[in-house]
Amino acid sequence: MFNLRMVFRTFLMQPPEHQSLVAEYRVLPHDAAESVYFRPPDMDALDACFALESSSYPADEAATRSKLEMRIRSAPNVFLLAMQQERIVGFTCGTGTTSAKLTHESMSTHEPEGQLLCIHSVVVAEGLRRKGIATRMLRAYLRHAR
Repeated sequence: MFNLRMVFRTFLMQPPEHQSLVAEYRVLPHDAAESVYFRPPDMDALDACFALESSSYPADEAATRSKLEMRIRSAPNVFLLAMQQERIVGFTCGTGTTSAKLTHESMSTHEPEGQLLCIHSVVVAEGLRRKGIATRMLRAYLRHAR
């Protein structure tokens, strides 16, 4: 069980080179958030998660494909997908650490026995932002990660 001290990375910038990646997500009415559900990831989710990550964070902050793959494989208990009609529309992922201090090294691996949960990404597709999905996802994530 994690101590619920968490580190959030909440950059809302979208680099111009990734704007076309999220163009497929149409803007939906606020109540469309109700049709979103949450589930753990599998390796089939990697490409969609990487596209969302790349379009949601600046290049120097976005996780690489290999980092996301490591998190899906090694830390599925702290990785949660937001789904709408079988399509990934967001995700939250993190890693655990036994370190008392947050460092780049402590955030680059997953230590299942760790008591500190480092949340690396909270991502929602651009057309679905500001509809309460991230809030619902984080609530579900906290239940999932315990």
